[in-house]
Amino acid sequence: MRKLRLFAIVAAIALMFTACSDDDDFSVEGKWNIVKETTNVYSGTSAT
Repeated sequence: MRKLRLFAIVAAIALMFTACSDDDDFSVEGKWNIVKETTNVYSGTSAT
């Protein structure tokens, strides 16, 4: 039982270092066309 607990702790620590990677290089390439642009104007609590 003690070895199982030790293995679980070591596995959890290993996953903490390898689970998430840093994905800062997000880019969307290509040609984009604006089809529709909408604007909401709020007056009090209702949209007009």
